[in-house]
Amino acid sequence: MTGARRRRNNAGSPARNRFAGLTGVLAAGLGVLAVVVLAVQLSGWLREHPGPGVGVLCAHVGAAAVAITAQVVVDRERGVRAAICQGTIVVLTGAILVLLWWW
Repeated sequence: MTGARRRRNNAGSPARNRFAGLTGVLAAGLGVLAVVVLAVQLSGWLREHPGPGVGVLCAHVGAAAVAITAQVVVDRERGVRAAICQGTIVVLTGAILVLLWWW
């Protein structure tokens, strides 16, 4: 009975769960994008082409690591800390897409 009550209390509101799900998708997307950029860079090195560059690779991997870590906090915490981490994920995703893919 205690476990069921604890699960029900951790569920949170439907809006929080949806936004946490959205930020989870964004964090996972950054992780996939980092793996793709890594694969393209490795392919470029093997074929003696420049590829996207080490700076772009480091930016993708760093943003993915921060976003995934922030999502772990979102999944475990509630309140201000979770909201700050959710905002961080949204800002990082926007920054990577605008700065490294738009221009």
